[in-house]
Amino acid sequence: MFCGALFAAPVVMSLAVMPSAKADSVSTGYDIRLLMGKMHPFAAAPAKRWDQPNYVPPATRATPAYQAPAYRSPAPAVRPVAMPVAQPQPAAPVPASTASTAMPSTKTGPLWPGGSEWGARASSRGKPLGGILAEVSIGALMHDEGPFSNSKEEGYDGHIELRFASPKFLELIWSPEPHIGANINSKGDTSQVFAGLSYEYLLWKGLFVGLSVGGAYHDGETDSHRTDKKDLGCHLLFRESLTIGWQLTEHHKIAGIFDHISNAKICDHNEGLENVGVRYSYRF
Repeated sequence: MFCGALFAAPVVMSLAVMPSAKADSVSTGYDIRLLMGKMHPFAAAPAKRWDQPNYVPPATRATPAYQAPAYRSPAPAVRPVAMPVAQPQPAAPVPASTASTAMPSTKTGPLWPGGSEWGARASSRGKPLGGILAEVSIGALMHDEGPFSNSKEEGYDGHIELRFASPKFLELIWSPEPHIGANINSKGDTSQVFAGLSYEYLLWKGLFVGLSVGGAYHDGETDSHRTDKKDLGCHLLFRESLTIGWQLTEHHKIAGIFDHISNAKICDHNEGLENVGVRYSYRF
């Protein structure tokens, strides 16, 4: 009996609702919202979405009008910043004291390829070996042949000379080059060893002239009165030489040489001795 009542209750309720729904449909037309808004018999609470007073179904919602994006002006172009360029600094002026003693270039010359500048001293040319030895010369001389004394002795002299780089203290007298050398006689007559200072200048292209002054020590006679020997008065004498020649390349040159030894009348006898010849020189 209880189960029959349970099944009959829904039927009775549906019959009670149908007249009302029919009346609404006759008077207002069919609206699914009415049914959807009705509370289900078994629901504990009404629907939460469609029972809102301002709810609008998706199908009836208005689509918002298209709005163009706001115009934005392009960003200004970034210009590269020019970096300052470092300017070369002017060379410091050369002091007058340095400029006056500066030596000419040894590698270039306006008058001949590979040579030195016109008028350059010998001490300004080349690169001394070990910073000391500047030049080596060898030659052959006719012994006791000259215009300033009588010829008594015979033979030839073998000639050798070494020149050295001019030290700084000789700048006071225009930087001559110190030299040492020897003339050895082939007949056993007077031979000599010598030392002194040498100057040398270029005149034109490779043409040069040289001058040296110094002293010599000889092994000849001083007061023998022999007809085949020179009486030179004393063993330690003054010596001078003159050269004129041609510088073939930067390192090689050839020259004629004339040298003279005497005592300037300091000793009792002063016949003097002169030699003349040619020599080859190598410049470092």
